[in-house]
Amino acid sequence: MFMEDFLFNNEFAGKHIVVIGANCEIGRLTAESLLDFGAKVSVVDIDPALSEWSNQKSKIYSCHILDVNEELDLEKLVQDLGPSVSGLIYLPRARNHPSLSELTEENFLDDMRIGLLGAILVSRALFTLMSKNRIHDPFILLVSSVLSRMVSSNESVGYHIAKAGIEHLARYLASEFGIHGIRVNAISPGWLVKDQHKEFFYSEENSDYRHSVELTHLLNPIGSIEDIVDAMLFLSSKRSKFITGQTINVDGGLGIKEPGSMLLGKNRHATK
Repeated sequence: MFMEDFLFNNEFAGKHIVVIGANCEIGRLTAESLLDFGAKVSVVDIDPALSEWSNQKSKIYSCHILDVNEELDLEKLVQDLGPSVSGLIYLPRARNHPSLSELTEENFLDDMRIGLLGAILVSRALFTLMSKNRIHDPFILLVSSVLSRMVSSNESVGYHIAKAGIEHLARYLASEFGIHGIRVNAISPGWLVKDQHKEFFYSEENSDYRHSVELTHLLNPIGSIEDIVDAMLFLSSKRSKFITGQTINVDGGLGIKEPGSMLLGKNRHATK
């Protein structure tokens, strides 16, 4: 019985959870998983394509196409969601990838507006709804990245800074909202293989690159979207009711080993 209960049996029944930035692989799977466990789920994105996906999911409570940086859009969202919101999950990020030499002010501000300011504005907008719903253990869950503390040439400087800001925002909001019974945490995903990339990633022609990736992790196989969603479900549940202001790394141990370990090749446990 305990195991059934621990696995979120009826855990989310009666909870209204809002997934912002739902039109991405993690967002959709998160929404679907919450639905499977009995939550009432509202999905939000700026991309109209979310509406078509939502219409195929009969259990979705409501779908909203809006810009989280527009005050009027947020005011309407609060009205449309109704009086009871149990949780907020914030995923959006800008999709700019300029190098530092190519960076423009517009690119940088996009990263800040979408990746960080939007999280602040949405959290503030939904605060009143969640503070009135303490019976359902209200929470805010923000999505960061290992690039909040590491550096990759594949992402912009604005993305790195926005994700670092997300983690401190989780601490700040936890301090502000804790007295109202609202928990605030962040998840920091590591290097993941998305579904559309799995076939190539595990192909023979990609074996050298795959091996180099595996060497940087303490755990194999490499992480997937499902690993992130599992952690999100935990932090959305009452099983984490005494956890707030934290960033949980879901990265398979990426970044723990010093770089010289890469030189050991297949003999990953050899001594120097």
